[in-house]
Amino acid sequence: MKRFVKYRNNNEVDTDIDMVPIMNMFLVLIPFLLSSASFFDINAIHTSVPVKQTTTQSVDPQNEFATVIPVLEMLPHAIVMYALSDQLDARDLSKWDLSFKKKDDSYPLADIQGYLERIKEQYPKSDTILVIPDENILYETIIHTMDIARNTTEKQLFPNVVLSDKI
Repeated sequence: MKRFVKYRNNNEVDTDIDMVPIMNMFLVLIPFLLSSASFFDINAIHTSVPVKQTTTQSVDPQNEFATVIPVLEMLPHAIVMYALSDQLDARDLSKWDLSFKKKDDSYPLADIQGYLERIKEQYPKSDTILVIPDENILYETIIHTMDIARNTTEKQLFPNVVLSDKI
């Protein structure tokens, strides 16, 4: 039975691991990784989502406290504009139904700005516009349209721009 018992060899010596090469590698690697890192700035466009209004009020269409929400629907061939309001009837809102066709591969943004200025003059308490872009509309076109809807050179039109999908 004695021959099956293994004895520990006492000749083994404990040695320390040399960490200097690994530390040297990290000393070179960390500055390299920091210099190759890209830092970027994220800009945000402040928008909101549509909210269903639960209260209804009866307001005279000529009253200065009536509010409307202009809707700007961006299609590949034209921009269709109309207005929504809980305070006005369909007959009063139907006069704001317009369509602006694309001219020379661009939207007539000056006409759209005039349309929005007329709405703001008639309903000065209105401050929200609903933009519904088609999925094929370029990002730059959407942003430029939002900028025109927010303000003109002399006054602010609709500061609250809401991006939405089809209603």
